[in-house]
Amino acid sequence: MNIIRRLFLFIGGLIFIFAGVFLLVCLTDTSICRRMILILQNIFINSGYFWSVIGVAAIIIVIGVLSIYISIAHQKKSGPLAQITMSEGGNVSISMQAIESVVKRSASKVTGVQDVKTQIKSVPESGGIAILLNISVPAESNIPEITTALQDEVKSKTEAMTGLKVLEVKVLVASVGTPTT
Repeated sequence: MNIIRRLFLFIGGLIFIFAGVFLLVCLTDTSICRRMILILQNIFINSGYFWSVIGVAAIIIVIGVLSIYISIAHQKKSGPLAQITMSEGGNVSISMQAIESVVKRSASKVTGVQDVKTQIKSVPESGGIAILLNISVPAESNIPEITTALQDEVKSKTEAMTGLKVLEVKVLVASVGTPTT
């Protein structure tokens, strides 16, 4: 969490503590509460600090809104994980994003594959992953040969690098482009 967010949360916390103490004092002795309100009125309204009070109130509202936003804001997560091993030392997991990176690298090494889009699905009941590849190939290429080589390369490299069992590698040839020279 960055320093500005922490500062807003700190100031917001102080404001809530002050408000809570003020309410507790007002509950125990209403005469103290009335005196405190009169003092605040004299300081801010009757002494010419009207616009300052409005500014302070606006700042408090902004801090409150930011505190609420920070508390419910979606923090960036690494995404779903696939578990590689469980041992006495602990669990080892790999993010789907890392698996996608491995798949894209291995797919890009196959001759004839021009563009690769990946989708990885964890299949916990089978203890592995399923890979879907959308690719583009050059015109006049041998699509069965390219896709078979692609499936073999992606499966072997992904299993070797991640230790995960690749249950299937589905390939969709999304487009056939211009011939390579």
